[in-house]
Amino acid sequence: MIKCPNCTAQITYKVTDKVVKCDYCGGTFSPEELNAIYNVADENVTKENVSVSEEIDATSYNCDNCGATLLVYDDTAVTFCNYCGSSNMIKSKLIKQTKPDFIIPFEIDKEKCIELYKKKIKRNIFAPKYMLDDVTVSNFRGIYMPYVIYNYKANPNFAAEGLKYSHHIGNYDYYDIYTVTADLDGYVNGIAYDGVSKFYDKYSQAIAPYDYSKVKDFNPTYISGFYADSLDISDKIYALEAMKTATKASTHFLAKDKRFARYGCTAPKAKMEQADQKIAMYPVYFLGIRDKKNEKIHYAVINGQTGKVAIDIPIDFKKYVFFSLLLACLLFFIVQFILSSGFIYMTVFVPLYFAIAASIGTIIVSAIISSKLDEHQTLEDDDGYVSKNKEEVKMNIAKVNKFAILLTLIKPIIALILPLIVIFSNIASDVYFYGAALVSCLLILLTFYDIVIQYNKLSKNKIPQFNKRGG
Repeated sequence: MIKCPNCTAQITYKVTDKVVKCDYCGGTFSPEELNAIYNVADENVTKENVSVSEEIDATSYNCDNCGATLLVYDDTAVTFCNYCGSSNMIKSKLIKQTKPDFIIPFEIDKEKCIELYKKKIKRNIFAPKYMLDDVTVSNFRGIYMPYVIYNYKANPNFAAEGLKYSHHIGNYDYYDIYTVTADLDGYVNGIAYDGVSKFYDKYSQAIAPYDYSKVKDFNPTYISGFYADSLDISDKIYALEAMKTATKASTHFLAKDKRFARYGCTAPKAKMEQADQKIAMYPVYFLGIRDKKNEKIHYAVINGQTGKVAIDIPIDFKKYVFFSLLLACLLFFIVQFILSSGFIYMTVFVPLYFAIAASIGTIIVSAIISSKLDEHQTLEDDDGYVSKNKEEVKMNIAKVNKFAILLTLIKPIIALILPLIVIFSNIASDVYFYGAALVSCLLILLTFYDIVIQYNKLSKNKIPQFNKRGG
């Protein structure tokens, strides 16, 4: 545990000043100074023939409610669980933790984090008011998340074929075939994937990327005053995906080199080889917000280095109805103005065409939301989570009711078919035209009601249990 060298009191890393400060005696130190001080102590221990391992002390806190684990490298008191929003008693114990290789320190403080969060919520006109509640927002916690970092280098022996038009004789086109060789000296570094199964990939991807050029050698003093999470998945899980990313990045880079294009090699592809992989701690501000019924939880995550924000924002139905009616009135007056000015003449076909276009758009939106909701409920697209909960994911997939997905599409499909029937049946009465358009629009409105409900489900997560209830 790290204490103030002057008075042994609690010290905290100050993000804005980039120094470690003792709130008791007022002493300030750079992380490098503290690291040097404690390295001297380590050297003294080593002189006594006691080996110094690559492990460091940490306090492991387990939430009684959901079993989530947080690590602390100082005397920071943990009173609130980020993952389930519980303020229940949290048990602790001293453990040995594998020392990470690198760390990216927080560059924005909690006040700036809250400002970014509120700005994002206020820009969303359908966000419910409880998401701006001061008590809720104050529960933001700074957590260092472990990431697996993959670094790749290019195989120096590059060879590719190029095909280039040469000339035309008679009915034949002639092409020159080239073998393009090169001695490559390239690398792709810093391909990162979060190493925590319960920190869902959609959140880590949403706040990516981090600036890998600003990594520092791991120093526990940077974590003073913050929490950390522990790596709980295999570092091999994302290796194949990382290789694809490195290959794509190298291909994109080489394609910009005009020397390859000169010989008709339009898609030069380097063979990438893994150089090494490291464990790094990346800064994340994390907030769990329980809904009004206390049955689900929304997550808000903010990149502690760049300030990139990702929030599960549900739609407040009252606001949705209000703004929808407002928009409907606005569109009504616009259409009336256009008709009265003579730019467009209203015929019985216009409402039907509008209904057909609206129903097609509704079918597409509904299908996309339904598909994303299935992935969200099963978490089958989260490789880290699947690696730790294979059986649970299989059960969730088996429970998915494909027929229920079709039911959500029935109303917009009927809304599409009905006006088509009227158009192609050559019915002469206007009543059928306007009646079909009216029924179609009502079905579309009901479908949008279903879409809002589905979207709100998509923005919520179960209160996490992690199969470890009781800590």
